[in-house]
Amino acid sequence: MRTKKALHNFKVDLLITFLLVLLGFYIRTVFVSKMGSDITGVMLLFTQLTAYLNLAELGIGIAAASVLYKPLSENEYNKITYIISLLSVIYKYIFVFVLILGVVIGICIYYFIDSVKVVNGVFLYWALFVFNTSLTYSYAKYSTLLTANQRYSAVRKIQGGGKVIIIVFQILILCFTQSFILYLLVETLGIFSQYLIFKKIIGNGNQYLSNEVLLIESDKLLIKKELKIRIKNMFFHKIGAVLVLNTDYLLVSKFLTLSYVTIFGSYMMVFQIVTVLMSSFVNAITAGMGNYLINKSNLEIKEITRQFYVIFIAFATFISLNMFFLVNDFIAKWIGVNYTLSNTLVALMIVNVFISVVRVPSDILKNASGHFGDIYYPLLEGVLNITISIILAIIIGLPGIIIGTIVSNLIVIMLAKPLYLYSKLFNLRNPTRVYFEFISRPMLYSLCVIGVSYLLRDEIYSFKVSTWLDFINKLLLVSTPSILVICAIFSTDSDFRLFFRKIIYVIMKK
Repeated sequence: MRTKKALHNFKVDLLITFLLVLLGFYIRTVFVSKMGSDITGVMLLFTQLTAYLNLAELGIGIAAASVLYKPLSENEYNKITYIISLLSVIYKYIFVFVLILGVVIGICIYYFIDSVKVVNGVFLYWALFVFNTSLTYSYAKYSTLLTANQRYSAVRKIQGGGKVIIIVFQILILCFTQSFILYLLVETLGIFSQYLIFKKIIGNGNQYLSNEVLLIESDKLLIKKELKIRIKNMFFHKIGAVLVLNTDYLLVSKFLTLSYVTIFGSYMMVFQIVTVLMSSFVNAITAGMGNYLINKSNLEIKEITRQFYVIFIAFATFISLNMFFLVNDFIAKWIGVNYTLSNTLVALMIVNVFISVVRVPSDILKNASGHFGDIYYPLLEGVLNITISIILAIIIGLPGIIIGTIVSNLIVIMLAKPLYLYSKLFNLRNPTRVYFEFISRPMLYSLCVIGVSYLLRDEIYSFKVSTWLDFINKLLLVSTPSILVICAIFSTDSDFRLFFRKIIYVIMKK
């Protein structure tokens, strides 16, 4: 049942993600051509800055979902109702706080980022970004409840489907008016419409959303205490994520220009397809995994963890190889050869893409188990990233910013965080041996595949792309051999074979 729900959630999310990706690339093309590189740079910069606004959420959604797994599994309606009532109050305060924080960040933009001052009306644009961000918290309690209850597909249909409609109207606005104000107001109207849909379809008549909470005071205090601890821990994780994932745009705009923000953002948009896809999988499976962990032994949890790692490292290898050989051709055909970067810079960026996929198993297990106590690691990650990136940016420019992210990812994401998680999950004083048992063989397989691809690099580089048909042919040239080599090498692993047998069994059973 858990596997079926996870697959259903993932299929729904994958379809919506595919539509959003296609529309995202098209609207970026229209935006650059209609609005120019400076406004595009402002749009990308402000989009990243909204992540700092979202720090006000404190990680409440994930923390509350992890607290809800057990009551939902055991039908403890009074506890569920109380948790949702707490969320209602908390998100009202967050709505107001985001507006205030937006004003503070707007002042910082004015004094510290000179490049945005050349754009007229820039602070009105920022005000709309802030309001749109705060408005998303109006329906946050509904999405949290549904996600925890393994109904993430319903959330995705409302949010993702709404985003598809928003983008379509934004494209029309850009084509016929070239107005950034109207572009942002369409987003406002879309978010408000999503709130109304959540309230009517999800909220009305739901047994968990009663105003009457029949729970003794001691149980209320226990829930508050647990939620407070998990929110505190998740907040530090959110800070670390923002400092790593969103600071690069700030540094590029500070040390380079808005045009470079557009170039860098174009590559990141391609790479973020992978991030979005992985987030879809994490969101789809986390609730089921939370239910799984309640009833399974350490031996069974280790077995599924090994399977996760071998699958995701295989996928990371496939994605990274294809991205490396194809992304420059794609960027050149999409928005022009003037927006491409060197192969060296692309290779550096691909390292972070690889890590973003390999980290997925530990992210799933952490969110499902609620082990968010590694609160200092995200701060370490953020400090490392900013410090190294600034120093190297002054010396070597854009490569230094990317290297700073790589170093922080390797130290914290690939080592410190997984070791902490598995020490808690399996109650081990030294989890190093267990963790390296999970990743050592799959990483060796990955190196073998990369070695084979290195031998074939000259033949791939010699293939020139002039048309989109040429790009499709090159895509087939790169992807087909890489799939065959990956399957041939990784299928020697029993966990790889077992995982696919499970998936095939679930599909055939339907």
